[in-house]
Amino acid sequence: MQGQVWTNLIDSIPNQGWAWFKSAIVDSVANHLYIGGSFNRFNQFNTNAVVKYNGVTFDTLGTGIDDQDSGFPTVHSMQMFQNKLYVFGEFTKAGKYYCNSIGRWNGTSWDSINFNPRGYVQFSDVYNNELYVAGSFDSIGGIACNSIAKFDGVNWHDLGHPISPNVITALKNFNGKLYMAGQVTQASSSANLSYYDGTQWIPWVGVSGDNAKVVYGMTVIDTMLYVYGRFNSIAGTNCKGLAAYNGKNWYGFGNGLVTSSWETIHNVQKINGEIYVTGLFDKIEGIGNSTVSANFSTNMAKFDGEKWCLISPSFNNQVDGTITYKNELYGYGAFKIIGSDSVFGFVKYNGGYSPAVCSPTLTIFMSTVGLNELINFGNLKIYPNPAKDKITIEFSNFEGFHLNLEIINPFGQLVYASENVGEKQEIDLSEFPQGIYFLVLRNESGQKTFKIIKE
Repeated sequence: MQGQVWTNLIDSIPNQGWAWFKSAIVDSVANHLYIGGSFNRFNQFNTNAVVKYNGVTFDTLGTGIDDQDSGFPTVHSMQMFQNKLYVFGEFTKAGKYYCNSIGRWNGTSWDSINFNPRGYVQFSDVYNNELYVAGSFDSIGGIACNSIAKFDGVNWHDLGHPISPNVITALKNFNGKLYMAGQVTQASSSANLSYYDGTQWIPWVGVSGDNAKVVYGMTVIDTMLYVYGRFNSIAGTNCKGLAAYNGKNWYGFGNGLVTSSWETIHNVQKINGEIYVTGLFDKIEGIGNSTVSANFSTNMAKFDGEKWCLISPSFNNQVDGTITYKNELYGYGAFKIIGSDSVFGFVKYNGGYSPAVCSPTLTIFMSTVGLNELINFGNLKIYPNPAKDKITIEFSNFEGFHLNLEIINPFGQLVYASENVGEKQEIDLSEFPQGIYFLVLRNESGQKTFKIIKE
């Protein structure tokens, strides 16, 4: 069955013999898929580090990008901004133009730009028609800055980060704030999370784990900020390798990864209503298909709202991400073998993986930031649970007079809310999809969370 799971899309990568595909992005206007990474030549093309794909054939972006110093250019990140493709990484030229670390493709050719960051750009994000970048640089576009800046399409702006040199590992905008994983004070570690409130950077929460802990990336899916990498917990939430934040609460998805010095989640995507994670890991929620003695790891799984499932044979190297294009699922990374099939790091998913391995239904761990569970719940009844149509909540002897009720689905989305709840509350669940939900009771003192099941 392994030969039916993935289709290899690359014939060869001559001279170098390997490729590492690190990023991918869809141009929804031109309907192209761009793939970036570290490679010299590609199939029959003499090009470097970035190519485009139309679902059938590949094509070059001119002569690609070049690194005059090392000869091994690398694209770490890409963004579509104002209908142009921006590429970021370690290189000195895009096409014939010198443009250290930032290149811009207008759809037909490379633009003559040189924002000249002193250092290189590794992370990027687009939010409210502004382009945000982070990496290892102390100036960009002629302005001084400590590794983080934004571009409005004309001018660059310093965001006033206080630490130089700064160690940044992730960047993402969420609910009107710019979040960063990295140092926010000289004493903090690179696994700290902070945010920018428009005028200053504010320390937020720390990530726990051993000396190898790291936040590898952040992404926004629906109403949640997903934080991933290698760690044990955030804000007291059990969330090994993956956590989600909805603006109030942190969520951990079961027991997560096995704690070790190498297991890391590198990418998180929502595809067809499910959460796909990729990276370099042996097991997630206790399931995996690694052959560690042969250097093959699981490296890919999906969460369907209740359990983790494997969708692929194991990989001989890390998987940096998944992406959908023209209703097809693609995977990319540094791998050369999947199961028993030889590939070159960029593949199309065909399905048909057997055996189907899934974890038991898992527990979603939830904690709060700045709130303690101080409510005195007295006599509390939630029935029936599991419920088919309606659920009833009866309670008495709470502290405080203003009690609010929320129901949150497994993805952290608020699906029901009621304020100033009385002593008995009946809730209609008939239109809810089957699955696990979280009932949150909150007053001015704190909150308490209960798991309910809709059959």
